[in-house]
Amino acid sequence: MPDELLSRLQHFHTDAFPACQETFQSLVNDGQHPTTLFIGCSDSRVAPYLLNGAGPGELFLVRNVGGFVPPFDGSAGYHGAAAAIEFAVLSLSVQRIVVCGHSHCGAIRALYGDAPAEAHWGWGKRPCCPSPTLGPRYCAAQNSGQSFCSSNA
Repeated sequence: MPDELLSRLQHFHTDAFPACQETFQSLVNDGQHPTTLFIGCSDSRVAPYLLNGAGPGELFLVRNVGGFVPPFDGSAGYHGAAAAIEFAVLSLSVQRIVVCGHSHCGAIRALYGDAPAEAHWGWGKRPCCPSPTLGPRYCAAQNSGQSFCSSNA
């Protein structure tokens, strides 16, 4: 039985890639210069390139469960989202940062009690759901114990 993912990769290589080979070669030769950092959920239903109509090299992506951006804590721990944001801003000079939340998010639902008993979230506090409209209110909500999230995610 042929592997469907492998078949799709072969199809890309033989049918789709030749049409955009110059674009990819330019990205190899000139490096990436995305204008937008897109932070979103790893949910398979969220497709950043389709949502934005973007092509190769236009978005720098950070995806994780729930699209969370942990607050800065100053520790020397492993901070993948923070490192990616820092790289995008300081090295790639992105012009905008988009934090994309979505409906029916299992990660947000799990934060409200639907997580399996074996899950280890590692959150000391319930983080607020990602929203570009919250801005500075996120930190205020964390410090006051409030949440600006909808409980029926």
